Amino acid sequence: MKKIIDYLLLVLLFLIPWQTRLIYRSDNFEYGTLSLYGTEILLGIILFLLLLNWLKNKNFRQNIFSKKLWQLRQRRLLGMIILFGLFFWWWQVGDKDIAGQWLTRMFLIFGLVGAVVASKLSWEKSAFVFWLSGVVQGVLAVIQFLTQYVFENKWLGLAVHSAGDLGAGVIGVDNARWLRAYGSLGGPNPLGIYLAIALVLGLIIYLKWDHFKIRILLSVGQIIILVGLIFSFSRSAWLAGALGIIFVILLERKNIINLKLISRQIFYYLLLSFLFVIIFSPLFFTRLTATGKLETTSLNSRRTQYSEWQQVYNTHPWLGVGSGNYFLVLLEQNSNRYLSTLQPIHNSYLLILAELGIVGLSLFVYLVGWLVVVVWQHNRQFLSVIIVLLVSGLFEHWPVSLWPGMLVVGVIFGVGIKSAYLLVDTKAKAV
Repeated sequence: MKKIIDYLLLVLLFLIPWQTRLIYRSDNFEYGTLSLYGTEILLGIILFLLLLNWLKNKNFRQNIFSKKLWQLRQRRLLGMIILFGLFFWWWQVGDKDIAGQWLTRMFLIFGLVGAVVASKLSWEKSAFVFWLSGVVQGVLAVIQFLTQYVFENKWLGLAVHSAGDLGAGVIGVDNARWLRAYGSLGGPNPLGIYLAIALVLGLIIYLKWDHFKIRILLSVGQIIILVGLIFSFSRSAWLAGALGIIFVILLERKNIINLKLISRQIFYYLLLSFLFVIIFSPLFFTRLTATGKLETTSLNSRRTQYSEWQQVYNTHPWLGVGSGNYFLVLLEQNSNRYLSTLQPIHNSYLLILAELGIVGLSLFVYLVGWLVVVVWQHNRQFLSVIIVLLVSGLFEHWPVSLWPGMLVVGVIFGVGIKSAYLLVDTKAKAV
């Protein structure tokens, strides 16, 4: 059964970007829709099999019901009671159906972290499958940008998009509209974040695997991911990816061999980026200077979101307006405005603060801080991936507002913990 669980986990890691789902309560906006993703079902199956496997273990059954264990974990039990109390508040304070959906997904993400850590898979194998999925997204992004069209396929979770659609992710240059790449992630910025994480993760894997042919294949995959990242035209993803790579360089500055390998990769990245900047210079100029009409409108919209956020946050500053309920409260407070003009705040941390309050954000900061400390102590290279995610969160709500983004957060937590403690165990055995 353990092998089946591991194989299913690898399938899940590969399928993260695909948004195939069953919608059982539709609404005029995404954040009022109730749905069940295919990856949710798969993760549920994995966790069910994992639980069965644990229950079959005689030692596990004896330990979980032992009196000594309960005495040792009284404080943890008290903490769990408090946490469940918070979950009850976040469930009942707003729309119970929406809150219930998001709280269920939060539990699934905690389960995903545990499944990744408990699996027999090496963290490198898990990271490689995630990276391979990024290569597929890169190929899809290139096709979408070159054809200027995102085809529709309900089985793959793809919605149709073209440059002429109102609300599509486009760049306006003079009188022309250029469609940015979406991948299968529903938007250019989520695609950019995913590919930025995959790019930095690929660089780490490249340094880990000392095999010429594999490094050639990794280099080809990295180029595909980079092109997809470029065609997303996501400024926040570009920034996050660049900072992640810079962190890797700083870590390896004293390792001459790794520094040479990184320098070779960076040369290819810069050469390719420079080539595309020349070919599509008007698009890059518009995105980087934010001088076009659409760019100005987008920036003004984001500024407005901060004042809107303040109103929502003031409703329940300590415990929040409820999990997944930000947009519903925003809609109530701005009932005189068109639905299309309203969006969640493009900042993951402020969104958590509004929905879960000061208490919820404090818990999140504690967990992230703990992860950063553990990874810094035992596997510093992986911290570059965490940096990409954290920086992206300053400009996007996707990592905490939509299921694929939550999956990415869960995978990074799980693989980060796995990589750190696996290295600790290896060193202990060596001693």
